[in-house]
Amino acid sequence: MQRLQERFGARNTNQEPKESMEDWSHRVFMLSTLAFSELPSAYTTEQAVSNFCQRLANAQAHNGISLH
Repeated sequence: MQRLQERFGARNTNQEPKESMEDWSHRVFMLSTLAFSELPSAYTTEQAVSNFCQRLANAQAHNGISLH
């Protein structure tokens, strides 16, 4: 997400307290697609999923996720 912040000036790359998981996932995938447009889509998806999971505001949902 640091690359997203640097490239697009995205200040808040964490889930907003009242932002739904659906809206959060859409925002992360949109930013990842823009930031990694020159790379393979598999890499873009991997980065989006990783960043989505790492920055979830819902601690209970965050704790239930296992990244491999």
